[in-house]
Amino acid sequence: MRCCSNRPGLADRRNVPAVTVHHSTPITKTFRVEQVAGIFDLPLADATATQFTVHVPPLTGPGSDWSIGAIIGPSGSGKSSVARRWLGDHAAGGCFVKAFDWPDDRSILDGFPPELASKDFTAALTAVGFSSPPVWVQPYHTLSDGQKFRADLARALLLDTPHRCVGMDEFGGTVTEQVAQFAAAAIAKGIRRGAFPNQKFVAVGARSEFAQWIEPDWVLDMSERRLARGWVQPPEEDAEQGEPAERDQAWCRKHFSGRPPIDIEVVRGTRDHWPRFEPHHYLSANLHRAARVYLATWRAEPIAFCATLPQPGKFTGYRRCHRLVVLPDYQGMGIGLKLLDAVAALELAADSPPRCRRFSITTSHPALMRALHRRPTWTMTTLDRGNLAKLRSAFHASAATRTTASFAYARQ
Repeated sequence: MRCCSNRPGLADRRNVPAVTVHHSTPITKTFRVEQVAGIFDLPLADATATQFTVHVPPLTGPGSDWSIGAIIGPSGSGKSSVARRWLGDHAAGGCFVKAFDWPDDRSILDGFPPELASKDFTAALTAVGFSSPPVWVQPYHTLSDGQKFRADLARALLLDTPHRCVGMDEFGGTVTEQVAQFAAAAIAKGIRRGAFPNQKFVAVGARSEFAQWIEPDWVLDMSERRLARGWVQPPEEDAEQGEPAERDQAWCRKHFSGRPPIDIEVVRGTRDHWPRFEPHHYLSANLHRAARVYLATWRAEPIAFCATLPQPGKFTGYRRCHRLVVLPDYQGMGIGLKLLDAVAALELAADSPPRCRRFSITTSHPALMRALHRRPTWTMTTLDRGNLAKLRSAFHASAATRTTASFAYARQ
């Protein structure tokens, strides 16, 4: 990764805007305040004042060709203050989000702005790794912390701002490190694949680990009040600061080393694994007694489930996908598709009679239909009894006019 520290003295500093933050807090000298100050020999002033200046990337013009940024640093370092001053300023045309008001007695779907079409916010939820229609119809307060986090992300990324830039405070602060990492990776994938056209996103959080997973174009580290941008030339000697280039290179490698690989193992499972995945399937939760079960595991934990069945009728040697489920915390990374590819290949390679000659899947989930349609390993065979003219409307069908599509796996 080519990157550059944006410290004073570097060649590109004149093209980078700056944000100045000033905090002043009055101190009321009560008896308790003066008593504690005396115990700790703490000098008391009438107010505390802090002021600092940091560089931020441009929102428009030269240097604004970025999609994802991250502001990181420990608690109290000024992350939120910088983002609020930069993105919350009306002149900047941005929007800094800390929280949304969601309806208490209606589903999260009703919490999105009324001017948005259903296909827009369902696609946004799917793009951030929240692809669970049974949960979408529930109120926000009933969701898990991870689901709330992703719902907030989807709503933030759909905000319409003049410069199409939105920042989200406390990114991953209410969820586990693992959930924050997978959500960050899902967002990066969605933004860079065009799920949110021309949208810029700034993640603001205390956890530096998520920066690798979101793969930002730039990082502002508030512990050093230092900006590094991934598209600038390699670091040079900073003569004014006397800081060696080697330190800059190490700092940039820390923040721009790329997302760690997700090593998934596909293993055979049993019906006993189904109850863990059953609540997250978008249609019937029944599992056929003749189903053959496969699992995708990560760090020895099952995270995705796939079951297959023989094709009914006269199609000897035909098998189909019966159930495909990815646990909510791991959605948005294409794990379900990778598992489906692996299962299809294993079924076609099996020697046990009757030998599998064809493997297929039929689905009514719009996101899965779109993904399979784009995937070279799958070929669409039928769509609403073979009417391929309905392909466009099928990807945006409502529940009342649900369309199903069948895809066959192409041998590799």
